[in-house]
Amino acid sequence: MASQLIEACAGATGALVSTWALYPIDTLKTRLQAELGGSGALSYFDKRLYAGLFNGIGMKSVQIVASSFTFFYTYEHLKALVEKRSTGKARKMTATTNVAIATLAGMVNVLVTMPLDTIATRYQCRDNKASSASEKKKDDSATDGTSVEKEKDGALYRGLLISLFLSINPGVNFTVFEQLKRHHQERLRVKLGRPPGRSPPQLSAKASFVLGALAKCIATLTTYPAIRTKVLLQGPGGHRYKGSNDLERAIDAFRQVLHFEGVTGLYKGAQPQLLKTVFAAALMLMIKEKISAAQKMALRQLTASKQ
Repeated sequence: MASQLIEACAGATGALVSTWALYPIDTLKTRLQAELGGSGALSYFDKRLYAGLFNGIGMKSVQIVASSFTFFYTYEHLKALVEKRSTGKARKMTATTNVAIATLAGMVNVLVTMPLDTIATRYQCRDNKASSASEKKKDDSATDGTSVEKEKDGALYRGLLISLFLSINPGVNFTVFEQLKRHHQERLRVKLGRPPGRSPPQLSAKASFVLGALAKCIATLTTYPAIRTKVLLQGPGGHRYKGSNDLERAIDAFRQVLHFEGVTGLYKGAQPQLLKTVFAAALMLMIKEKISAAQKMALRQLTASKQ
């Protein structure tokens, strides 16, 4: 229990620091993703895009701490259960099991913290006054980023199905990383003149970081149309997408993106998304590992002093 709390607290702290450091980029990508294009749409050269870049940072901080704590605590708890039920050599988890646990933890996290995610998204869009002309005709209040009280019940969970689907992102990321890793190791083996069948060369820290960042970019781009659709549903104009259930609303949002923005619209905001995702993941994990190691050392010293 103590180790699970340590990992959860360390993960939440790391995520909070990385969020603060990269918050303006996060706001930029959210505003771009949440707006359906048309005449008067936002662009990178529009000064309206950069107004109030720290708007909603308090709510975002609450959301990211709750989300990261839930994810890491659930992940560590499930991992401990799997290891407890395993015996002998099977106690060492396989990569497939690890990915499955991470995906399940992600789904639990979505179910618990999605209302906070939706509210945080709307706060970030609150100062975005650049709704297109077509959007204004449909909803003059689209820029009110926090108004959900006039909407139907379930507004805070709009986009739930896609959010659950996006829990596969760690699995996609890991699969891509493993393929890149094998290809790189094979090239190293040939370069070093090692015969086939021997243990592959170890990756350097630099190679691991580069391959990890590249894998994260590929995984993000692979699932990005779903990410864009999710933000459209969660955003201030999410109620305009029609359907009797979440899937139908997602399909309608997808169709409207293609109609107003074309295929390239599915990747609107991808540049700041990639920049934020890669650096946030690297910074969060670095801070998490440092805090986790320090907390475990302090716990061991405290336990030893009581004996």
